[in-house]
Amino acid sequence: MDARRVALLLSGLFVVVLVAEVTGVTPLDGVAESVFAGLRSDAVRGVVLALNVPSLIVLFGLFVWSVVVLRWRAVIAGAAAALIAYVVKFLISRARPEGGFYLPFGSSFPSGHATSAAVVVTLCWFALAERKPKRWKMYGCLITSFGVLIVISRLYLGVHWLSDVAAGVALGCACVAWFSLGRNNER
Repeated sequence: MDARRVALLLSGLFVVVLVAEVTGVTPLDGVAESVFAGLRSDAVRGVVLALNVPSLIVLFGLFVWSVVVLRWRAVIAGAAAALIAYVVKFLISRARPEGGFYLPFGSSFPSGHATSAAVVVTLCWFALAERKPKRWKMYGCLITSFGVLIVISRLYLGVHWLSDVAAGVALGCACVAWFSLGRNNER
């Protein structure tokens, strides 16, 4: 599947989740919240919260590395995703789930952490594919696992609905996919 189709598919997924959010048709949100609420414990919560800041530092470091490899297009993809997420958060102003471990500042939809993680993971895959270090697929899988853990942590802590993180992942990946459309023309 070429980059244009992937970009359109991910953009479409973001729009579908956005429309579902606006119309209130998000039946899986309650199910996912119930599942994660049943799994929450104070011990795990402490670990997840303790890893929150270090994970953001690692995420930022990976973003800087992808900017070094991919240049200005990585910055544009990251900035576009952040801007769109901010505008949508402002326009939708969705309340966060009740009963989570804490209530962070701001509205819930889309998840900024999920958007950022998706942007960085996808950018890293592009950067790894360009550089092709000896074990590039293994590095990509490790970075992807890290991103997935960040997304799951948002659900575990009860600070986002499933549709929030799904929209964030779709938005982040879509922005990078759109960024990739011009890569072949630059070489």
